[in-house]
Order: sequence, then C-alpha cells, then structure tokens
Amino acid sequence: MKTDKWYENVPGPVGGKPQLAEMTSNERVAHELKRWRGTWGMSQRWLAQEAGTTQRVISLLEAGKYNPTLTLLERLAEAMNMRVQITFGPRPKP
Repeated sequence: MKTDKWYENVPGPVGGKPQLAEMTSNERVAHELKRWRGTWGMSQRWLAQEAGTTQRVISLLEAGKYNPTLTLLERLAEAMNMRVQITFGPRPKP
C-alpha cells in the first residue's frame, strides 16, 4: 500500500509533524480522518461501506486530494460514532 507523506513538507515542530493551524482545510480533514480511523482500527473499505461511499474516496480524502461535502463528512463522522466540528479562527501570522 502506498503511503502519502504530504505532511512531511508542512512546517511544524521537531520530527516533521505538522501543526493543524498550518495545514490547509483538506490536509486537516486528511490528518483527522486518518488519525481517528486508525485509532478505531477501521479499514478504509469498512468506513466507506458504512458511510455510503467508496474506498477510493476515503483514500483520496486521506491523501488530501479530495474536497468533501459537509454531508459526506457528517456521514463519515456518524460511521465512526463521532461528530463534525467546524470552527472559525484567525489565521496564524507568518
């Protein structure tokens, strides 16, 4: 299985792990989806089936290459027994 390492190019603390505030919205979705899916031990295929989408969509989401609808995010969250939380805040200063 191919591992996408886009996060290694995002500036962040020592160790190359990005800070969420420095990520794009798609990168944050990718990071959180992959983190929680892994935490619960769910396969991409299982999550896709439960959320009514395809494994390919989950893969693209986790690679930060798919712009999901709010409806899809809510279905994914429901499948993981979670909720979607959207916040607005100031951009980090350069």
